[in-house]
Amino acid sequence: MSSLSKPPKASPKMLSYVFNLAEQYGVDAEALSSMHFRKDFADLSEVEADGLIEIIKSNDAIYSADEAHCCSYGLALV
Repeated sequence: MSSLSKPPKASPKMLSYVFNLAEQYGVDAEALSSMHFRKDFADLSEVEADGLIEIIKSNDAIYSADEAHCCSYGLALV
């Protein structure tokens, strides 16, 4: 029986890159993280951080920081 190991956590350097990239694209990295992975930004694995980078860079991520925050927490946009 093989043991299931957790995927490695994203390094602080990788998380910093994701956060800076999100800031550059005008999105809320923490809110997008919780929308897509249901976990805190700091707890992303390497694979999830890579996925978040692709989401941020894609044309589908047209979220403003406010929209991402509102979608993540179920708030109404005003």
